[in-house]
Amino acid sequence: MTLFASIFFIFLYFSSRSLIIPIPMIIIHIALTVAAHILLSTGVYFDAKSKKLEQYKSYATLTACCDIIGLITYMIFTKGIKRNNNKKKAISLTLCGIIILFSNIMLFSTEWQS
Repeated sequence: MTLFASIFFIFLYFSSRSLIIPIPMIIIHIALTVAAHILLSTGVYFDAKSKKLEQYKSYATLTACCDIIGLITYMIFTKGIKRNNNKKKAISLTLCGIIILFSNIMLFSTEWQS
């Protein structure tokens, strides 16, 4: 999913600007995307562990590969299961990942509009 988003942003940049892509822009985009994926998958990992699910590694891997789609899938399938502990840690990591992911999208979408 990250690869597709990066390719989309690069094509969007090519269509609106010259063929020279600033290297710092690409590095910042990749760093923010990787940070968001790590935070999302870590948050899902701790949340699944607190729900005592056997497939906690699978859910974390799904979220690491598919970011928001994996997170939504995890939330749908584990909606009725109660947490035991580490609730604040899991929720804060997941929210930080979502905020970074959406700020990354907003940052680079406004970059190309100017």
